[in-house]
Amino acid sequence: MNKETVRNNRINMSSRLSKNSKINARLLVATSIVLSIFLMLSGTVSAADRTLPNRFSGGVTLDCVDAPVGTVINAYIGGELCGIVTVTTAGEYAQLGVLGDGGPDNGATITFMVGGVAAAQTAEWAVGGEPRQLNLIAADMTTYYGDVDGDGYGDLANTTEAMCSPPIGYVEDGTDCDDNDPAVHPGATEVCNGVDDNCDGVVDEGLTSTYYADDDADGYGDPDDTIMACALTAGYVANDGDCNDADAAINPGAVEVENDVDDNCDGVIDEGFCACDFCLALSAGWNFVSVPRRIDGANDALTVFNLDPANETCEYYDAGTGSCITNPANISVVPCQGYWVWKVNSETLCIDFKESAGSNVPPAQQLYAGWNMIGHIDMGDMPIDDGTSADFGSMASIEGKFSQVWMWTQESGWEIYPFGLNTMTPGQGYWIWMNEDAMMSGTP
Repeated sequence: MNKETVRNNRINMSSRLSKNSKINARLLVATSIVLSIFLMLSGTVSAADRTLPNRFSGGVTLDCVDAPVGTVINAYIGGELCGIVTVTTAGEYAQLGVLGDGGPDNGATITFMVGGVAAAQTAEWAVGGEPRQLNLIAADMTTYYGDVDGDGYGDLANTTEAMCSPPIGYVEDGTDCDDNDPAVHPGATEVCNGVDDNCDGVVDEGLTSTYYADDDADGYGDPDDTIMACALTAGYVANDGDCNDADAAINPGAVEVENDVDDNCDGVIDEGFCACDFCLALSAGWNFVSVPRRIDGANDALTVFNLDPANETCEYYDAGTGSCITNPANISVVPCQGYWVWKVNSETLCIDFKESAGSNVPPAQQLYAGWNMIGHIDMGDMPIDDGTSADFGSMASIEGKFSQVWMWTQESGWEIYPFGLNTMTPGQGYWIWMNEDAMMSGTP
């Protein structure tokens, strides 16, 4: 090879190297530009940016009031404590830093606890996040009641849960008994309308009265047939005294006639009339009675007083033995003695006297010092002791031998001689205090 050929080869080689170097330089610059653009588009940030905490501040309430100074606020990501701050100004907090892991925590939910109570608000953790304003509200959920009729009282069956204040259409009070009627609620005034206006479980309380059916239209009602109403209703009256609501002639205002009927509903039949020798009126309950003459026919207490052995009774105190006889079958009803008689219902007894006794055989009873049960000795009223020969002491032959006489009636209770009681009455029983033994005589 000659020199010329070698030189030409070197020139050509140098020329090719020079071209390759320029191409490589251009490729390097282009690659750098593309990489820069890629990094910008991919959002890649520095390691320092990845670990910067998210910062929050704002207002804070606890149990529906400003959170007091010293309240602790905790922030959590995935249940892990990632930030904490203490309230230094009531109702406000500042600089709550929430530190997260820039990789897995980016976009994670942050939850908050205020004084141990969960806040309703949450936030999203972000890499390199800017400081944020976040008001926190923490309170237990409260039950509120739907108030459809807008009367301020809610329906116990219509509820919702909310913090601090009720949603629209709900109230705190759940005591409405009719949420479709604004006039019906616990604060309403009860009116007589067949409705429980004030929701106390009672209809028309204090506004109704009892009325009695008056089937016979005599103005007196049947006590066993009643209604409760705000006012008188047709067929009813306010009076409950009728003892036979099927007969207009029988009522408390009727005049008693001799017909074996209690015309005036006073519990006594034919009072003022007596078709027999003696009529003895007995009331329901205890009666203290006697008979003034010997009885014609059986004179045991069961028969004379028409007693029901299962429900009614008679008692007599025998001063001679100091014992009380309580079996009516063993008690003889005779003049000069008194008897306690228990009747279930009122009844007037018709008693006939034994005519053959004769006026020369008056009844008598042995009295003993102390208390004795006696009966009135005559068919008419008689003074106990008026100083005459016609008073009880003289007629009974015990003048000066007794000091007290006690009488009992259902109407007046106990009456006592000499402290107000002055007269003895036919059919009435008495206790007498004898100062000494004596034989008491009756009238024939």
